[in-house]
Amino acid sequence: MCYSAEAATRKLIKYALHRGDTEYAKALEQYLIEISKDKTPKFFVSGFAHPELLVFTNEEPMKPQYFTWGLIPSWVKDWEGAKKQRRNTLNARVETMFEKPSFKDSAFNRRCLVYFDAFYEYHTFNKKKYPIRVSMREDIPMVMGGIWNSWVDKATGEIHNTVAVCTTDANALMEKVHNEPAASDTPRMPVIISKEDQDKWLIKIRTKKDGYTEADTQADVEFIKSIAAPYDGDKMQAWTVAPLIGKKGLGNAPEARLEYKYEELIF
Repeated sequence: MCYSAEAATRKLIKYALHRGDTEYAKALEQYLIEISKDKTPKFFVSGFAHPELLVFTNEEPMKPQYFTWGLIPSWVKDWEGAKKQRRNTLNARVETMFEKPSFKDSAFNRRCLVYFDAFYEYHTFNKKKYPIRVSMREDIPMVMGGIWNSWVDKATGEIHNTVAVCTTDANALMEKVHNEPAASDTPRMPVIISKEDQDKWLIKIRTKKDGYTEADTQADVEFIKSIAAPYDGDKMQAWTVAPLIGKKGLGNAPEARLEYKYEELIF
C-alpha cells in the first residue's frame, strides 16, 4: 500500500453523519469545527510526513480526535528512537499485527477507525509509475481499520497519540492499481470497515490486568481478521491524477483530486 492519503477537512460533517445519526452530527458539528480550525486541509500528503489523521478510538468511540500517522510503541525509549520507529509503522499487516512487537499490544487493546476521503497508490505501466486516486463511490468517507497508542516522551513529558493503518490482501480493483508491489510482497490495500462492522472492530480483546483463555482470545483474533477481509471493489473507484511529487508535482493542492489522462497509459 502506498503511504499517501487525502483527508480534507471539507467533509468533517459528513464524517459525523456517517459515524452516527443526525442528532449526533449536530452535537459534534461545533466540536469538529473547533478541533479542525487550525488544521491545513490535506488534499495530498505523504505518510512519511506523519500528518494528523481523524480517528475514533475504542476508548472514545463517538469522539473524533487527531492522531499522528506512524505508531510509536510504548517501549520506545526516547524521541530519536520514536522518529526511527514510526517510519516503519505507518501500516500494520492485519495477518501479523497480533504477533509483531511494534503492534501486538495495540492490536489487542487499542483499535480505531481512521477516516480518509481517498488514498493514493502508484500503478506501473511500461516501467513508469502513474499516481492513482482511490476512493469510495457516492463520495462517502472511507473508514479504515487502524491501531493506536499513546507514547510519553520521558524527556519532555509530552504525550504523542499515534496511529497505524491496517492492511490486507488486495481486492480485484487494487490488484489492478497496485500491480507491481515490492518483490517480496503481493498486492495490498488498506482494511476498509463497513458501517455494520465498525463497532465490532473497536471491541477490546484483553487488557494487561485481565486474565483470558487462549481459546477465547484466538477466536476473537480470528473474528477481527475476518472483519479485515478485502473490501468489495465494486464499491470503490479509482482514476489517474496529475503528477503529485517532484518539481512539477501538484503536492497538497485541491487539483490533486481531479482525474488526469495520460495518453500513453492503458489503465
